[in-house]
Amino acid sequence: MQQILITAGIIAPIISAIVNVVKTQFNLNGKQVSTLALGLGIIVGLAYAATIVHGDYAAYGWGGLIAGLSAIGYYELAFKNKKGDTADDTEKEN
Repeated sequence: MQQILITAGIIAPIISAIVNVVKTQFNLNGKQVSTLALGLGIIVGLAYAATIVHGDYAAYGWGGLIAGLSAIGYYELAFKNKKGDTADDTEKEN
């Protein structure tokens, strides 16, 4: 699990940058951007596994999927509470 999250942290900025460039160049809508980010995340994760670490394609594929989700903001939404604050923010208020 740690390997998946490390991979997501490494490739998420790359995915986000590529998605933003493509989105502005081709005027993509929300569904197209989501599909692009998820697909690109998986592809970059698998390419990372093939070229840099030479193996464990499943873990890096999942890491790429999580990176794609975080690049479009869906992964962050899973950790928000009802007020819209993250758990870390609510601990600071108390």
